[in-house]
Amino acid sequence: MNNFINNRRKFLLLVLASSFCGTLYALIAKDNHSLLYTLNNFFANSFNAVPAVDIFRETMITYIVPITLVFIGASSRNWIPLAIVSLFYMVFSYSFTFTCLIILYGLKGVLIAFIFSGITSTVFVGVLIELFYRGTLYIQSEKIRNFRTYFDYYLLSLLVIFGIAVIDAIFIQYVKILVKNVLF
Repeated sequence: MNNFINNRRKFLLLVLASSFCGTLYALIAKDNHSLLYTLNNFFANSFNAVPAVDIFRETMITYIVPITLVFIGASSRNWIPLAIVSLFYMVFSYSFTFTCLIILYGLKGVLIAFIFSGITSTVFVGVLIELFYRGTLYIQSEKIRNFRTYFDYYLLSLLVIFGIAVIDAIFIQYVKILVKNVLF
């Protein structure tokens, strides 16, 4: 386990830095009433029933774009900034939203953040980190055989995203009811 973490140390530092930036931005934007008003209205108005197919489609689109950008970015030395920005953006947005929920709802905000996206976002960020790491291993060797292995990791990442989308599509309506009972 220690070797696993040591090999991915740079990626974990990127996650920590982007999480810090997202939290800091939310604290700075705390005085921006329109931003907090928008987030509050999202939770107040998002309790309408949404078809599971729509939830599945939105989740797939939301997660496929960053996974593909990380895959493309980490497959070449020239495109590494694309992968870095994609990973940074996803973690930044999660930490920003999490911090805004805490600002708006206090301890209930922590519970809401974990219920709404805690497990799925953690799995997704883990998939992004692993795909990025595997891409850097491919860049170091630059062999066609290793690209096939890297592409297999990309396909596995898509399969994980598919699983997350199915779970979201099945359970999100129940999660919304639970969050509504916690909030209101």
